Amino acid sequence: MASRPQKIWITLTLVATTLLGSQYADAAGKKDKEASKLVTQALDEDYLNLDFEKAEANLKKALKTCGKDQCSPEVVGKIHVALATVHGVGQKKLDAAKEDLVNALKADPNAKLIEGLNPPELEAKYKEAKAEAGGSGEGGEGGEGGEGGEGGKGEGGEKPAGPSGDFNHTPPEEQAVNTPVPVFAEIPDELGAEKVIVRFKPYGGSKWESLNLEKMDGGFGGVIPCDAVTTTGELKYYIIGTDAGGTPVATAGSLKNPFKVRIKNKISGEKPSLPGQDPPKKCVIASDCPPGLPGCKGDTARGDKEEGRSCDATSECMSGLVCLNGVCTPGGEEDPSKAGDKPWSTKGAHHYISLGGQIDLAYIGSAEDVCSKGSSATYVCTKDGTDDQFYGTPGDVKGTNGISGGLALGGARILLGYDYEFDFDSVGLGIGARVGYAFGGPQLSDAGPNEEKGDDPKFPKGNSFLPFHGEGRVQLRFMNPSMQGGDFAPHAFIGFGGGQVNASVPVTVCNTTATDPGDNAKCPGETKVNAYQLTGLTFASFGGGATYMFVDNFGLSADIKFMVLFPTVGFVIAPSISPVVAF
Repeated sequence: MASRPQKIWITLTLVATTLLGSQYADAAGKKDKEASKLVTQALDEDYLNLDFEKAEANLKKALKTCGKDQCSPEVVGKIHVALATVHGVGQKKLDAAKEDLVNALKADPNAKLIEGLNPPELEAKYKEAKAEAGGSGEGGEGGEGGEGGEGGKGEGGEKPAGPSGDFNHTPPEEQAVNTPVPVFAEIPDELGAEKVIVRFKPYGGSKWESLNLEKMDGGFGGVIPCDAVTTTGELKYYIIGTDAGGTPVATAGSLKNPFKVRIKNKISGEKPSLPGQDPPKKCVIASDCPPGLPGCKGDTARGDKEEGRSCDATSECMSGLVCLNGVCTPGGEEDPSKAGDKPWSTKGAHHYISLGGQIDLAYIGSAEDVCSKGSSATYVCTKDGTDDQFYGTPGDVKGTNGISGGLALGGARILLGYDYEFDFDSVGLGIGARVGYAFGGPQLSDAGPNEEKGDDPKFPKGNSFLPFHGEGRVQLRFMNPSMQGGDFAPHAFIGFGGGQVNASVPVTVCNTTATDPGDNAKCPGETKVNAYQLTGLTFASFGGGATYMFVDNFGLSADIKFMVLFPTVGFVIAPSISPVVAF
């Protein structure tokens, strides 16, 4: 049993040990935050920008910051794992990576590789390092990194429910394929972010890319370009804000736990957009962009970076874009300061070729004596079932030689169309033409009046139907029209052209000059004829319709056209439908 002096000595020893241990623990972790920021910068910026030398320098700076006892073992282990990633994955120096992993395991026996940056060759080196450091060589997955997010799926931890960070951010739930994805970061001013970048990776992509966001009202915004959304799947991204010196001060999401946007052929909800702006327009796919066309990747006079991509010079951007504040922005090279202020700036041009059919429904007014001499300028009557003109002398008998008004089928026509469309921010303005052949009007025979059959020799011969159709038009398409499968775009148009529409109605004519009067004394001869109302030869047209693209570059267009014909006045309703090829 210890004596009283011995008990006092033991108690003082325990108190001193506890106090010294607490002070040592505080000292060992006081540089953790500073070192972790350097790890974040090395992995989230330098490594993803393929600047491996700078990443290595920042990690070595982190080790120097930690010194011998200024960082916790866990942080020292993370630094060595990050170095192993840079050496082994980035620089392909696997021996150096193994040495880094040995040092990581010596500092922290629970050190893990970074999830998503652990290829098989690095896994093998990790197992070798584990054995050399005295471990089991198991459990290389689910490690932690310096991306600013919480640890991934690993030992003793659970996968986070969703991306987190220093500020709240709501990503778009979905976006249509081949359409830029808007990203808006509402970062509080107190965090001190001067520059904000988005790291994104397309579905199936092998590396992360970067996008600089522009300062705008309420935060920072930009669009992830079309290159990242050329197929359906999940687009991943996270956000990093840095101060004026380049030190990360605000993050949302992380490399291991990024935001995800579903890229679909057709979205069901509202189109995502930046605050106060219209939704981004669908992009012209590369196969639809002929070499040399301004704004296309094939334009060798300029770079191939699309709107929203980061840049250092205007020469890196596509034609029609300027490098403004480090981002390719719409605007002519003649005045970059006004880039983005042109809501009607053209984005390119498209060609549409169609071949379809049109049905003519003509309005016929009520009239009397439609087959008399005086009506030959407005009506032509042909004997039923033939193209032989009626030359008789109608009698004034009630119930004959007159028609009642209404719509009548005026025939049909086949039309070949071409439209050249200028593609603007949200509409397409096109100019085009239609040529075709019309059916349904009378082609009068050469046979003139036959006096032996009672025809009036002084009856004027009518004009045959003109089957030619020629039309020019101006068209405006809405709802961000494109040539890609699934696109639906309504349109309106006006036009002017040359042609005729002749609608006919059956008429019973009392022919007073018939040689065979029959049994009707008041009407010596009743003749059944077709009375054609003659309208045209020119017309003005207007109407609207819509185009739906079943697949890229092929669709169907439907119109309702209204035609006003003159100098012989007529009104026609003409529905049409046409397959369309676009390029």
